[in-house]
Amino acid sequence: VSQSRYRWTDSGKTSFLCSELSYMAQQLVDEETIIWFGNEENVGRIKLRMYSALLNEPMDRIINNKDKALQFFDERGGNRIKFVGQCTDIKTIRKICFEYLPKLIVIDSGDKVSFRGDDKYNGPERLGQLYWRYRQIVDEFGLIGLTVGQADASAQGKKWLEMDQLDNSKTGKPKEMDFIIGLGRTLDGEEDGIRYINIPKNKLVGRNGKHSIKFNPITGRFSDL
Repeated sequence: VSQSRYRWTDSGKTSFLCSELSYMAQQLVDEETIIWFGNEENVGRIKLRMYSALLNEPMDRIINNKDKALQFFDERGGNRIKFVGQCTDIKTIRKICFEYLPKLIVIDSGDKVSFRGDDKYNGPERLGQLYWRYRQIVDEFGLIGLTVGQADASAQGKKWLEMDQLDNSKTGKPKEMDFIIGLGRTLDGEEDGIRYINIPKNKLVGRNGKHSIKFNPITGRFSDL
């Protein structure tokens, strides 16, 4: 298996979450879990990304050392991350949260989940209603909710993404979020391994900021420059 087959070469939204969850999983205690709800990319492929990020190894090495990779993955908390594929409605998300009471959930992609009666709303209004429902789930089960979403066309090739560049969102979607992370990249080949984090909204600690970070497209892990 060649490494080039497993290069994560887009801006890295999903890879960024895998990279960060590789640290979060190691902080869980007792029976705490993380649930990844996927409706866009095959969750089997996302799990491969998680192995690579958590072990900080290229995928071909993991495949060639499956037994050790599985052992180290479990020892570092990887088995606490559960993956649910083809999750396209909010009723399913709530049902699984009720059953497993996770510490944290990821919804990838957040905008592509449906709810009863959503056909009554236009694009931005529907997203506002959808993310309000996410907030209700977070509050009901006392968990942390992370969603993944696209930026609009104006973000192409931009370093620092702003809140108004969330795709099809206007104000309905952002107002339901406690914090927003924009992940940007330039189209300059010399900076292909650099990503740019902007935090345009942060109600958790009240601090915003801009940070340049390094992205390893072979392992999918992010690190400080």
